[in-house]
Amino acid sequence: MEKGITSQEMDATTASGLVPHLGTTTNSGNSYSVTSNTPISTNQKFTIKFNVASSTAPTLKINDDAALPIKNANGNNSKLFASVYTLFWDGSAFILQGEGGEYGTATAADVLAPKTIGTQNGLVTGTIVNRGAGGLITPGTSNITKQAGNYTSDIVIRGEPNKIPGNIKQGVSIDGVTGTLEQAVKGTALLNAFLSRYDVLPKQTRRFPIVTVPAGATIISFEVNDNSIMDTFLELYQPVPTYPSEIFLCLKDSSGKQIPLFRMNSYEKRQEWYQRGLINLVTMRYSYTYSVWPNQSTHLTYSLPVIANFNKSQVMNLEVVATNLNELYTAQFSHRISGTLSYL
Repeated sequence: MEKGITSQEMDATTASGLVPHLGTTTNSGNSYSVTSNTPISTNQKFTIKFNVASSTAPTLKINDDAALPIKNANGNNSKLFASVYTLFWDGSAFILQGEGGEYGTATAADVLAPKTIGTQNGLVTGTIVNRGAGGLITPGTSNITKQAGNYTSDIVIRGEPNKIPGNIKQGVSIDGVTGTLEQAVKGTALLNAFLSRYDVLPKQTRRFPIVTVPAGATIISFEVNDNSIMDTFLELYQPVPTYPSEIFLCLKDSSGKQIPLFRMNSYEKRQEWYQRGLINLVTMRYSYTYSVWPNQSTHLTYSLPVIANFNKSQVMNLEVVATNLNELYTAQFSHRISGTLSYL
């Protein structure tokens, strides 16, 4: 029967022989070497002191043996410090003993300050700043910056139920919401434009600007002062043989589309008097009331749809337009535009 070693028989020399200490290494970068009189066999433990810390994958050469890698228990390359280590030679690598399990991939930037985390390089203090409660953010006209860090409660950005297209001015965008609200305009203009018996050459059109109407106006009305039948009139003074000519008062948009407030065309000498008119760019209809010479007291009313795609979002113009359709003869026209133009 074999007899083992008792604790009384175990002395320092015997104990050191079980896990021998090979001494202190020298190095060239991460390549370490040690010279020892103690032979090391496969599957044997030993201790060794590394003279300097390693930076990448370290290797160890004992005496004249081949240099072999130094690994952690998980197979990763070891990170050594200038200290004493216990290694186990498994025949292909030196395995660090007592180094624990996996460290994971967390770094200082992943850890809340001032907490620490164990890494292969030792304890590392976290750098994530604790910002406290998230709080409520009320948007304003300038950017609001919440600093990077950890918040102990939700960050709430206040919503605005009134931030809808119909409450935002047309053409303005707020946080991706484009407004559809047309600009409200309101005003009046007193008109008094008179031009008597002017020539319009054959195949010629003459335009006479009266007043501009602001962009965004949706209802435009024009009425003679005190309902006078003589305040506003259109006249074809000199008749044009064979072909008719025409003259009209109109509202024109920026693209040239026209809504006639009233018009006159004739082969013969004629005069018409205007009383009132209304253009509604919401319902897209217009109407006007007028009388024809010689029956000034008999009022006629027209109601018609507005021309499609009339652009009220830009400045509009009230104009008199006189056109001579004849190719040979000059025509003469007169007009007087007097009254009050209102818009909203």
